[in-house]
Amino acid sequence: MDRIDSWLEDLFAPTRREHTITLLHEADPHSALATQRAALSEKLKVCETKLARYREALESGTDPDLVAAWTAQVIGERARLTVALERLVPTARPSRKDLHALLYQMSSLAECLRRADPHDRADLYLHLGLQLRYEPTKREVRALISPDPCSYESVRGASWGSGTRSVLSREFVLG
Repeated sequence: MDRIDSWLEDLFAPTRREHTITLLHEADPHSALATQRAALSEKLKVCETKLARYREALESGTDPDLVAAWTAQVIGERARLTVALERLVPTARPSRKDLHALLYQMSSLAECLRRADPHDRADLYLHLGLQLRYEPTKREVRALISPDPCSYESVRGASWGSGTRSVLSREFVLG
């Protein structure tokens, strides 16, 4: 995780902030919109699969209170994902001012990583939307930051531009 932490610190470092803002500002919001929509749709499918399994568990005699708790959790997640999916509309590029505000919020999270214990670090990675994908044939790990658009609000609504996902990614070669 040291490589990931170093990447995040570099990405959000005050000395690199203008460079990162330029990358984000120039990112194509439409190319990433389809990727975000597909990722949210996939998560919704997982919710539906879980609900179907919970119905089967209930029919097979699993404690109804337990199934109800599981179901409530998944229904809440499904509602959150549905709202996020509905908010995915092509938007104009975020202004540099909006990106400054967003980077300020995110850089405070990246700074906290240095001092965080492992449990808190996991929460910070979750808040940043850190995803790791392993490519076994290439022996590479692709790290991607895709914060929940609902987590970063501005006066005009979600300030997380849809074109930023590909900019906030990095590949690491395992050695």
